[in-house]
Amino acid sequence: MSRLAVVPCDAESRGRYLGQKDIPLHYMGDFSLPGFVVDPFKDACKLLIEAGYHLEELDGGADVTVDSPGAVMEIESLLSRSQIFCQFADVADTVYQA
Repeated sequence: MSRLAVVPCDAESRGRYLGQKDIPLHYMGDFSLPGFVVDPFKDACKLLIEAGYHLEELDGGADVTVDSPGAVMEIESLLSRSQIFCQFADVADTVYQA
């Protein structure tokens, strides 16, 4: 099982979420954190929980537990059908990569 990020579209929330994650000491630009950028965030979380996904709520976002690579497409489809914006992306793209 893997955990993927679920974060709102705004940079402030993503910054709070990322502040709780461990970044390798010497990541040298190759650090990424895959997840879903969603809007509205609360509706997306509610829908995922109702669909049976396990969510751990964190400051600025959440982690969703998935059991297969196919879950990425399932989650995208579930949210899109419910008129929730969803983009699977690197949610750590705001981390400075020197």
